[in-house]
Amino acid sequence: MLCSTRNGINKVLYIFIVISFIIYSCGNRPLQPEHATADSWRTSSPEQQGLDSAILQGAWEAAGDLGYVNSLLVFRNGYLVREWYFNGYDRHDPHLVQSVSKSFLSALVGVAFSEGYLDSLDQPVIEFFPEIDTPDLDERKRSITIGHLLTMRAGFQSDHAVFFDVYDSDDWVRQTWDLPLFFPPGQGFMYNTFEPHLLSVIITRTTGVSSYEYAQSALFEPLGVRCHGWEQDPQNYFFGGSGMWFTPRDMARLGYLYLRGGSLRDQIVPPDWVEQSLVDYQGANHWEWGELKELGYGFLWWLGQIDGYEVFTALGHGGQFILCVPELEMIVVTICFSDVDWEAADRQERSILSVVAQHILPSVIEGEISSLSGKEGMGELAK
Repeated sequence: MLCSTRNGINKVLYIFIVISFIIYSCGNRPLQPEHATADSWRTSSPEQQGLDSAILQGAWEAAGDLGYVNSLLVFRNGYLVREWYFNGYDRHDPHLVQSVSKSFLSALVGVAFSEGYLDSLDQPVIEFFPEIDTPDLDERKRSITIGHLLTMRAGFQSDHAVFFDVYDSDDWVRQTWDLPLFFPPGQGFMYNTFEPHLLSVIITRTTGVSSYEYAQSALFEPLGVRCHGWEQDPQNYFFGGSGMWFTPRDMARLGYLYLRGGSLRDQIVPPDWVEQSLVDYQGANHWEWGELKELGYGFLWWLGQIDGYEVFTALGHGGQFILCVPELEMIVVTICFSDVDWEAADRQERSILSVVAQHILPSVIEGEISSLSGKEGMGELAK
């Protein structure tokens, strides 16, 4: 359904690119301090956190049977209660999380607003791209705002139509601006990975440092996570729509941060930004996608309901999920094989949602639903 990876790429070439990227990332990007490790979650038994371990075990069996799931983690009340790995992976292995990167970027944009680098959601995007503002520019594009980019309402066509035209070009920014508008800005929704990429460029141009450097100090280090690599475009801007590498445990930190209103031991993302991020900006245009009902979109987060529970989720091509269930104080993280085409990715993503709906949510013991804000003694990330 959603895309941030190359379709139909030759397998040998794909492996070469991934290995080359990992080597490049390790040699050219600073790493997080040693205290940010994969072991910084407190653990608990499912029963201690109100989950039936026998029912939850069905999630492990279902995920293992799928074959393409590399990891499945379940958190509740701030504790890691179950952690399964498949296909030779373990908790220390970083993965390309695909469009989950968008939700990390959304948090970073919120920090940039709080620090005064950005003024308003209504700020015209063209202000940050004077080289694009020529007399022959489609006048409607001058009305595209930061808010439109965050909510996929800028008007550019979907990834299915234009992703590879942009990705294969030698200038992603200019190629994005050159795309025809499918509808006037703000008058529809169309998922386009290069709209948030413009946000990454804006962060670089306003802060004076790369998005990666800014994220290191403003988000990754305060959150205690390690970004093992981040893809760059031909002009060396870090990819706002995809390309980040994290371990599954570190992915969960972002979900936990948003469950707690942007605060762990310190306020990292403004609470009002978290609240705005999880509002559906698609109006009445909801649809169903497998087990996910009332599907909507916030600030680079997907929204909806599973089995009657409100959820919000970061979602990457092929089944990379940070799925949060606020009413249950629950986070589900998955990593799946992502070198697949659109149709296979959609099937894999729907299957993960089925595992959540059929095995993880039913494991909640009756009477064990509580409020995050009112629960005492809730687990924290280990210091």
